[in-house]
Amino acid sequence: MSNLNNKVAIVTGGSRGIGAETARQLAREGAKVAISYNSSADRAEAVVNEIKAAGGEAVAIKANGAEADAPQKLVQAVVEQWGQGIDILVNNAGVFATGNLADTGVEVYDTNFNLNVRGVYETTRAAVPHLNENGRVINIGSSVAHFAFPGASAYGATKAAVAGLTRSWAKELAPKNITVNTVHPGSINTEMNPDVPENDFAGYQKSLNPLGRYGTPADIAAAVRYLASPDAGFVTGSELTVDGGLTA
Repeated sequence: MSNLNNKVAIVTGGSRGIGAETARQLAREGAKVAISYNSSADRAEAVVNEIKAAGGEAVAIKANGAEADAPQKLVQAVVEQWGQGIDILVNNAGVFATGNLADTGVEVYDTNFNLNVRGVYETTRAAVPHLNENGRVINIGSSVAHFAFPGASAYGATKAAVAGLTRSWAKELAPKNITVNTVHPGSINTEMNPDVPENDFAGYQKSLNPLGRYGTPADIAAAVRYLASPDAGFVTGSELTVDGGLTA
């Protein structure tokens, strides 16, 4: 029996990688899934078509979380699509802009914070009036919030900020039995950070990992699926780290 029948889920940045796999897994559990995308319309539609071909319900909506009015438009479009409230919000959309402190300007800071923090904040704020009782908010963080890499200070700071938002929102939304949690992925084989020979940084990352390998988008999506399920009803304000032991 599916755990999420008739639930409405939003997955931001759902056209590829972790977001796309999360959308697929939530749909397999019976959720109606809306995925947002910024520029990859064809890929977003491909994910939607895949879900529909498997008997699920899905829609793709263009929305850049770094733009001021995009979160409100996204949420309104989802509410109108299915005529009901929202049960699951997965704040997955993000950017990984890097640069050494001495060599980069404020644009690296702004690029990271505009989407990774403000986008999460504004999307959640837009969704709150429409979140149903026993809803779920799941923020995608990063193990870099707890394990620093040179050149990724602004990115790491955004993911630490997301964990802080999670803790506060868990208390704010508890009266409606809405849980709020963070999933921190480690090195995951995606286009943003591929496990390929051409990516010199990949070998270094695997050398730091006790399991000695990358994870997959399915590893992260499984953690999100658990937090979205009825089984996680007493889990809130938590950070679930899925990084192969990197931050152990």
